Amino acid sequence: MRISTALALLAATAAIACGGADSVTGNNNNNNNNGNTDVTTTVNELLAEINSSANAVAKGSGAGGAANLLPVRGLNLSAYSASTPHLATAGALFDQAPDNAAVCIVDSTKVLWTCPTTVDPQSDTITVAFQFLDTENVPQLHFDTATTASIRRITDSHYAKTTQVQTMAGPEQDFQVDTQHNDVVLSGILTGNHQQNGTGHIIHTIYRSATDTAFITAPTTTSGILTSSKVPYPVGGSYTAVVHTIEGKSNSTTTQVTSFDGTKTAKLVITFASPGVTPRTCTYDMTATTPPTCTGGTPSGPP
Repeated sequence: MRISTALALLAATAAIACGGADSVTGNNNNNNNNGNTDVTTTVNELLAEINSSANAVAKGSGAGGAANLLPVRGLNLSAYSASTPHLATAGALFDQAPDNAAVCIVDSTKVLWTCPTTVDPQSDTITVAFQFLDTENVPQLHFDTATTASIRRITDSHYAKTTQVQTMAGPEQDFQVDTQHNDVVLSGILTGNHQQNGTGHIIHTIYRSATDTAFITAPTTTSGILTSSKVPYPVGGSYTAVVHTIEGKSNSTTTQVTSFDGTKTAKLVITFASPGVTPRTCTYDMTATTPPTCTGGTPSGPP
């Protein structure tokens, strides 16, 4: 089961020479790159920034946050409490996405760059495309250091696999199908004040050998996440997943918000729609592998 632990950026080999007719820098320097022949490096840094924010959110998985796809079996979803904060969570789009623009090919009709399909160590099939936008959000065929204001990246992933999981009733074999989509725009390229905004969705189905099938869906929102190539984690903004789970006759909803305050410490707050359960608040170091520290998520009164 994927819990997004393999989040290192891809080091793909360049397949298209920088400055060529099909490179991100344009053809024969017919754009305003001011003699810069290494624009691909700049584009790669921008793509890596989007990866870094996804990585930062993924580190909250140990708190049962939006990166965790490990539901606890055999419990009533409408009445879960502190010991099962991750019961109805689905993963944000943390699949490893290429950050090497040189391996991607332009579609001049769609004004879109498409990258080779990849399969990560967790057997996710990942497709990535990106687009350059000017100050009016008009797509550009190539990156222009004088006029490109934003970069948009669209990522889709899919996997289907059989997994062995440990449940409260003992080992169980599940068949899981997962599809995810994320569409993020990193703006502020011309000013240097980089900000990420976008939306996505998750559809995750767990077919169980002994209990009811679980259907997990979650719309996601990236809101004002501030990043830079100088700091390997976000310094502002938030990521929200509103997670809905249906299992048999039970259903539940959690709202999960990961926020950043300029330090290396991120905060995840999980609010339960079920009555009588206090919010769960977790903090974790985005630069370390230590597990999050959490409080709350306990019943506030009689069940």
